[in-house]
Amino acid sequence: MRTQWIVLSGLRSLRIASKDGGPCNEYRIQNRSVKFRAVDEHGKPYAHPSRWRVLNGEEIKLHFALRTPVAEWLDKNLYYPTSA
Repeated sequence: MRTQWIVLSGLRSLRIASKDGGPCNEYRIQNRSVKFRAVDEHGKPYAHPSRWRVLNGEEIKLHFALRTPVAEWLDKNLYYPTSA
């Protein structure tokens, strides 16, 4: 069975959650960077204290190449990666 996803987006944040209540991925744009963290089914970060990791240019390019919801969100919010 395929996992179904729920995508919740705002201007500066994105959350991708599974419909079955599993873990979520969160993204945000901050200080001209795209940051990522994983949270559990209750919205609590796996790393304590909550740690956001900056995505590098190659990771962002991969999202665009694969046409992921992250790429769609970044495209709608006019974020384009700079050359690495």
